[in-house]
Amino acid sequence: MSILRAPSPLSRLTSADWSSDACSWSPDKPLGFDFKPACHRHDFGYRNNKKQGRWNADKKLRIDNQFKADMYGICGGNIICKGTANIYYAAVRKWGT
Repeated sequence: MSILRAPSPLSRLTSADWSSDACSWSPDKPLGFDFKPACHRHDFGYRNNKKQGRWNADKKLRIDNQFKADMYGICGGNIICKGTANIYYAAVRKWGT
């Protein structure tokens, strides 16, 4: 999975918010599964859609669904990892703001 984390050279030309607190109050590597890249991208989606005035329930769902897909990509075929990803997904659906 290729997840953009560091600002590209073009980032200086935009007002993108690259800040991230990774997986917030949840562990970045639950059970050893490194969800940090997925959390960074999720933060980027939330922060920049809000900053650009494009935030709504549909956009939140799309970003949350991509978060789940990113975590599944990290998991590969590991069912325990996917179960953990489902818990993280459920948490952002319920409490993500």
